[in-house]
Amino acid sequence: PLRARDRVAAATRSVRWRRRSGSVLPTLVSAALTVAMVAAVCSAGLMKVSWKAFSSALPSQHGSILRQRLDRVLRRATSADNSAGYEVVDAVVMEENSTKDSDNTFGPPPPLSEAAEFRAALLQLVGSLDRGSKATQADAKEVQRLSTGLADEAARAGRWKLTFPEDLGDLEGRWRLLYSSAFAGRSPEGVKDPSTPSLGGFRPGPPLTSPLLEVGDIFQQYRTNESLADTIVQLRPPRWLSNTGFLDQIPLLQDDSSTVLTLTQGYSVAAPDTLRFAFVDGAATNKVLEVLKQPLRFWFSPPGMPVDTSRDNPFTDTLITTYCDGSIRIGVGGRFGELRVFQRE
Repeated sequence: PLRARDRVAAATRSVRWRRRSGSVLPTLVSAALTVAMVAAVCSAGLMKVSWKAFSSALPSQHGSILRQRLDRVLRRATSADNSAGYEVVDAVVMEENSTKDSDNTFGPPPPLSEAAEFRAALLQLVGSLDRGSKATQADAKEVQRLSTGLADEAARAGRWKLTFPEDLGDLEGRWRLLYSSAFAGRSPEGVKDPSTPSLGGFRPGPPLTSPLLEVGDIFQQYRTNESLADTIVQLRPPRWLSNTGFLDQIPLLQDDSSTVLTLTQGYSVAAPDTLRFAFVDGAATNKVLEVLKQPLRFWFSPPGMPVDTSRDNPFTDTLITTYCDGSIRIGVGGRFGELRVFQRE
């Protein structure tokens, strides 16, 4: 009988426990929701906290210079009523990780670094200048300042620099011209030139915009296995002619009425950071010439004879690469020190 009573009591306690556990689960769920709501409120309130208080919790091993840059970003983040503060925390982690990879020569500069600030400001500015043709004298000076600052940061860090001939392979591929100081219509002395910017830069050349044609995108494409570089220029009909709709009536030109001009140059290494170029030949093609299966070709030197790039002469030009991170490349070239900014396609 005692054993029977014990079994009944044990069964009763088991039922009571199951009932209690069933009532505990909703309580736990309710408590979890409450904690989540409180956390959300606290995180929203975090953006209202003074940036000084938040920055005091940052690691001190980054140094005072980096801390100042973090403070500037934190000030902007906490002054705006959004979640930018979380991006700051992510950037700090990325900064820590990127500084460990000191052997990586290429790749964009680490976030919040001086180099990253120069790079972002440079891209933002040149993006509004139409390859330099819309640049004022103040714009040209600012592009020069940012480009020089970025090159100085590359030299200081020992990164984002090319050494020839070892790094010639890093030039392989197509690069879009974002900016040329020559297109700003400036004379070699730095005085604003009222004439229309031309494709020849400081040399004679067709204007970027004229009643006869417009110059579209410009690319530089390296073929390092052949020691050749192509300057590819898209030439379009003038806007007034395109607006008439006349070209749309021509079957071959309905989809694309542009002409692609390709100027091929041979090059050789002139210095560890410099290449020397000389024109070899050129070709022009469009829809009409494609139908004829014969591009229009012309030569700058006798066909089949290699160009001489071993020394400077009236027919050669040079380009010094001052910065390259694999995506953005800055060069200073020409007899007039033209500044050029490229972006890899």
